[in-house]
Amino acid sequence: QHHQATRKIIYQEFFLYQWRLQAALKQHETEPGIQIHYDNDQLKTWISHLPYELTQAQKQVVNEICRDLMAQHPMRRMVQGDVGSGKTLVAFLAILASLSGGFQSALMAPTEILAKQHAQSFNQLFASMGMEAALLTSAMTAKAKQAVLDGLANGQIQVVIGTHALIQETVQFKQLGLVIIDEQHRFGVGQRQALVDKNDKIAVNLLQMTATPIPRSLAMTLYGEMHVSTIDQLPKGRQPITTHWLKEDQLEELEDHVAQELEAGHQVYYVLPLIESSEHLEQIENVLEVAERLADRFPNFKVDVLHGQLNKEEQEAVMDRFKQNQVQILVATTMVEVGVDVPNATIMVIQSAERFGLAQLHQLRGRVGRSQLASYCYLIGSPTTEQGKERLKIMVDHQDGFLISREDLKIRGMGDLMGRSQSGLPEFHYANLIEDEKILTVARKDVQDLLKHPERLSEAEWQALNQWSQTQAIEV
Repeated sequence: QHHQATRKIIYQEFFLYQWRLQAALKQHETEPGIQIHYDNDQLKTWISHLPYELTQAQKQVVNEICRDLMAQHPMRRMVQGDVGSGKTLVAFLAILASLSGGFQSALMAPTEILAKQHAQSFNQLFASMGMEAALLTSAMTAKAKQAVLDGLANGQIQVVIGTHALIQETVQFKQLGLVIIDEQHRFGVGQRQALVDKNDKIAVNLLQMTATPIPRSLAMTLYGEMHVSTIDQLPKGRQPITTHWLKEDQLEELEDHVAQELEAGHQVYYVLPLIESSEHLEQIENVLEVAERLADRFPNFKVDVLHGQLNKEEQEAVMDRFKQNQVQILVATTMVEVGVDVPNATIMVIQSAERFGLAQLHQLRGRVGRSQLASYCYLIGSPTTEQGKERLKIMVDHQDGFLISREDLKIRGMGDLMGRSQSGLPEFHYANLIEDEKILTVARKDVQDLLKHPERLSEAEWQALNQWSQTQAIEV
């Protein structure tokens, strides 16, 4: 009896929450949006000129996006994929589709390093096909910035990639059709909306991307007011990253392997945890100390440091040197966590690994293994708790980001993984998103069925449901 009653309460919480999300999505789908009649043959030709083949998962997601662009209502799609699964390429192809239909596109990234990298990658891939992306960041000179602003306003610039500099009032578009937000959880809701609102005449198409893969059923709950696409395949030729867990006293074994990789012409990341701000100076000393030790140990190779005390220009310069292989060992705080792409780097060392969450460890590990080269991740840590030991063991045993995030959710809970303030995650009184996933799936399907067959409910029931779902005691 008690079990049945509990299930009923959990189901009710999920049902009302799902009702609210899905009713919003349905409502959204009645809004007029920018219809982009892209040139399918042109897009296929561009894809055939790419230096590599798309995975099946990438093809499917590109198709889903293209269907959305053609629809009469604005696209609201979330693309989630494991580290290195090729989300950025999918975003680029969405931009090309928009381009072929005569519309401008804007891609917003959370850091200058990432924005710059995206712009370089886009231009390397598509310059030969006669396409170019402009870069817009706050670090640019006033003159360079003005040239981009003019080009966007008069329509001569069709593609812009930038940081939150894109949401400033001075940025105006002639005909914006597509907005892409990379690492969407790094931006506030208001910042994301500000870019979408750049076209004040009619709703633009919005594509958001996240590299924190979560199980699909949870993604559909978390991003319930959006359609979710999942890229769950890695490009051909990628090898699993061999992961080792070492104690502090086993560093000699690690350094021998680092020496081998350096001699082979490869590069190394050495990451230290971000320490509380009160210990900030101590951390910088720590980074410099480790860099000095590595410089002594590997005198024939160049060591450089990357940390939060450097200004943006210095950070950019360090990353550029590493990308050009002028620096072989990069000692850094977690600033290299997301998106930085240096295919020649084959070793990731993470010091005090027990201080990191699983999702973060997986992100950091994903900075290597970005080419056909065999790659390695070394977790250095002496966790004192069972939970800490369990985390490092999961990393050694598993490569699949979806599985890792599920384990992380069990250990830390959804709010900690996604960042509660950014995720808009509900606090249920009885229901648990992880443990009660089966009930959640049933509730979501029931809501879908009812919204598809509105005749099953009376007018009074519709009104009651809408009122309940709005007043339901779910704190977001």
